[in-house]
Amino acid sequence: MWNTVLFDLDGTLTDSGEGITKCVQYALNKEFGIEIRDLHQLDCFVGPPLKEQFMRFASLSDAEGDRAVAAYRERYSAVGIYENRLYGGIQDLLETLAKEHFTLAVSSSKPTVFCREVLRFFGIEHYFTSVVGSGMDGSRVEKDEVLSETLRQLGMEDMRDEVVLVGDRNYDVIGAKKAGIASIGVTYGYGSRQELEAAWPDCIVDSTTELRNVLLGQAHPENILPPAGYGFHPVRPAAPYEGNALFKIWRVFYPMLLYFAVSMAASLVVSAVLILIGIFMKGSAFFNYEDIYNSIMGSVLLMTGVADAVCAVLFYFFYRSDERRRTVYYPEKRVLRKNQFSAFSVFGIICLTIGASVLVNTLISSLNIQDPAFESSQKSMMENTGFLQQFIVIGIVAPACEELFFRGLIYRRLRDYLGVTWAIVISGAVFGIFHGNITQGIFAFLLGMLFALIYEHFGTIWASLTAHMANNLYALIMDDLLGNSIPDSAAYIMLGLCTALMFFFAWYFFWNEKRVNRF
Repeated sequence: MWNTVLFDLDGTLTDSGEGITKCVQYALNKEFGIEIRDLHQLDCFVGPPLKEQFMRFASLSDAEGDRAVAAYRERYSAVGIYENRLYGGIQDLLETLAKEHFTLAVSSSKPTVFCREVLRFFGIEHYFTSVVGSGMDGSRVEKDEVLSETLRQLGMEDMRDEVVLVGDRNYDVIGAKKAGIASIGVTYGYGSRQELEAAWPDCIVDSTTELRNVLLGQAHPENILPPAGYGFHPVRPAAPYEGNALFKIWRVFYPMLLYFAVSMAASLVVSAVLILIGIFMKGSAFFNYEDIYNSIMGSVLLMTGVADAVCAVLFYFFYRSDERRRTVYYPEKRVLRKNQFSAFSVFGIICLTIGASVLVNTLISSLNIQDPAFESSQKSMMENTGFLQQFIVIGIVAPACEELFFRGLIYRRLRDYLGVTWAIVISGAVFGIFHGNITQGIFAFLLGMLFALIYEHFGTIWASLTAHMANNLYALIMDDLLGNSIPDSAAYIMLGLCTALMFFFAWYFFWNEKRVNRF
């Protein structure tokens, strides 16, 4: 039986959204010039640890997160803390539970000093035996840490089966599980029923009246229970995210079948259009195999661009769907946190990628690995297309499609099932095989692993997309514009410079910078 109830504060006892979101809006604008007009975009700040949410929302560094929190507290301590209201029925609920001799406490990720001021402001502080929040110095911000301290203060560390946490977000439920206590999710706060169900609390209620019924009902089992479906909503298990091994393999690789199908359809459509144009322009004179063949072969890059553009849109929706499911069902395990991704990061990624590209190409050349058939077809395709078309297709459209495909879908899904290391290796191998020739295959395998590592470090697909575009545009400029015009001495100097920059930024990103994702 639960005789000790720990309450979250924001979104459970009080509707503090107005004050919190306005203070977040103030901090982002003051410190970083980020203007958020719609305060509902900032509802995600109600509940989670503040600094962590700032870093995730605005891609801030650790130090920038501290600045944001300081600016937030500047307004919150003076104004925002009072832009708040009690949820309907909370006063009566607390009075009833106190009369029934429940031990009540507050366990919040908000600093303790602010928690006490909110409770004092609403005149409900006397109901609580203990009030525990985070420290103003950034300590004890995780929910399970707050709960453990609350249990220690209440002397309930060895009686955890008698304690229940009431909260409105999945963070509360997850923290309760880590602390070894039960949890009740409330939907009248800022967490949706779907979010709460996915975290699997002991039950979910939709109002303070239902919360009262659950707590009093379990405390007095001798009383007649209310009709089924009233007041108490048992939680169904979270929806299955994956099935057996065969389903997992299918889920990882079916996008490749879709890509081939779209590529085939694009080839047929473009070929048909070219034939119709040829007939319109030349009439029956167009009907010779050489003209048709040359017309189609001269449009291979166009076909590729059309297929990649269509697939990029499809893969984007698959990718967004995956990210939403990970957020709901596996918020701790599978969701990538965003690291700092600034203009300097973009510059570093470009240098790192070009350096790796030059080094790998030099290695392949020294091993005399060649594919004459591929090189001949590649040369023919490039000669039959202009630079602008190459720039758009090879430099922009293809990287967008392939990053959503190989990193956004294949790598992330492999990561879900096999972990980071195997996902990097296997997705890199698939990326290499996909290119269909030995020369590009080896290059794509090594660079594909680098792209996945960059994606993992920065936690955003934009980072690996930047790397992929840098690689393709560098190759395009070197092959199409400069060709063999670079003297050997300049080539050696460039090789040394690119290699030095590559090692520097590899050290800077993967060893020196803060690692927000584990790999």
